[in-house]
Amino acid sequence: MAYSRLIKILDRIAEPCALTEAEEGSESEALESELRQWKKSLPPDFRLDNTDPKDSRYRTIFHLYLNYYYAWITMGKVALVTVARTRLRCHMFPASRPPDPSDAALRQSRYCAKAGRKLLLLFEDLTKTRNITRFSFTDFQGCSIATIVTLVAGVTERDSGYNARVKFGLDCLRRMATGNMTAKLGVKFVEAVQLITNEAAEKLHRASSTANETQDVQASASASDYNQWAEWLARLEHPRALDQRAIYEVESAVPLSHTVLHPQSNENMSDWRTAGEPYISESSIPQTLAHGSTMLREFQPIEYDLLSGLQSDDPTFLMGLTGIDVLDFSGFT
Repeated sequence: MAYSRLIKILDRIAEPCALTEAEEGSESEALESELRQWKKSLPPDFRLDNTDPKDSRYRTIFHLYLNYYYAWITMGKVALVTVARTRLRCHMFPASRPPDPSDAALRQSRYCAKAGRKLLLLFEDLTKTRNITRFSFTDFQGCSIATIVTLVAGVTERDSGYNARVKFGLDCLRRMATGNMTAKLGVKFVEAVQLITNEAAEKLHRASSTANETQDVQASASASDYNQWAEWLARLEHPRALDQRAIYEVESAVPLSHTVLHPQSNENMSDWRTAGEPYISESSIPQTLAHGSTMLREFQPIEYDLLSGLQSDDPTFLMGLTGIDVLDFSGFT
């Protein structure tokens, strides 16, 4: 019953609607209220902190909360990217200052970032109780999404716990990727996002420090790693309606129709590759991913495949595995 009610809310969040700005604000507030009421209505035996880590229901309840925070992220992801993009452009291109984000966008951006933090805390609990598993598509995607949300939020604001959260998220992904080449590729993709967001944050800091620095940043921005990566990612993403529904795990009772991208959530799977997909070798990853902010300078033209060696839908699969297509970074360009 709890899953069914959450699915209905997720369906409303994901459903595209032609609303005015005022109507959209009211709908968002209504959905936020429903999510809070949903969590408050959970019975005591559905509280993760009340569940014995050795209980067979522990991971099922964990995925219930994973989907709850995923709902907040889905609702605020556009605002999160918009706020970061707007602040970058305000400081780096003051002559073409974009409109300030609305109060609703700022609120949703904060909620999205908070959900990312909460989701990482869930994975900390999962790790401490030794319930983290290898080869779980759902766990990997959930941790990846939470880490990337944290990275994007960190472009504009970083508190004292930021570095520790990012380190934990990446370490957790690396543990889950042990022995799985496709998952290791996913980790490198998230590491690339870390390099890009670090560069963006540093440029924002420099640009806000002095007006003269702003001019220098503006002059070099077109050739920056960040802009090249963002343009490449926007071109890579095919214009399609993303199914932003609840993340599915086989141990849950969620119908298959509510999955995100890849419903292969069997924890005993030795590989996350799609049917008929060629094996992905370590050598297919550009080595420049590991060499600081210069990692994209060698990739010309912009359409150069960062995942050279992958065929057909492989980049799309990797973006699904890491959750980048769910977050839709095309708005960053």
